[in-house]
Amino acid sequence: KVDISIDPTRDVDIPIYFHHTDEIYNWSIQRSKYFYKHLLENIAIPPTSELYWINTTGLRIIEQHLHKSYIRKIKVIKDKKLAETNFKILNNILPCNRNLHKWRKSETNLCYFCKEEESISHLLYYCTRAKPIWDLIENVILGDDNITHDIVIFGYDRDNVLNHLLSVIVYYIYKEWLVCSLEN
Repeated sequence: KVDISIDPTRDVDIPIYFHHTDEIYNWSIQRSKYFYKHLLENIAIPPTSELYWINTTGLRIIEQHLHKSYIRKIKVIKDKKLAETNFKILNNILPCNRNLHKWRKSETNLCYFCKEEESISHLLYYCTRAKPIWDLIENVILGDDNITHDIVIFGYDRDNVLNHLLSVIVYYIYKEWLVCSLEN
């Protein structure tokens, strides 16, 4: 154990070596990156949006996968409205009835059309109004490949053009939802 004081008049002897489990680490040769990494491992809390998507999709979203999704869905897309919508989706802040109800801006968290809980996933992919659009896109554009919920939300890792097209479709589904919700 090391007793460290912030009193500048007191000399503090920090040991050069310390024991961590069965290994001995030499503090004098470690760079700050080493300490920063261990500090992050001990106190870092994953973003709530990451936890939300892990619980919703059942996927184990690791930092690298999420980072690639941000690149595919935000950084590569030059249109600011599409990138903003994708940012809101990935961070779970896109206004939908579930979020609006949680933020106390809506009386209900149910979908206007199918009366199920309206999450971002439901609004953009699972709703009875959105699902036929994805089925049509799957048949017309992809042929043999399937468009899954995860591809719609996190992007397609092999094709930036397809990601852009999916982002446009998601944007217009969301804008149509906005119009319908404003008109009741």
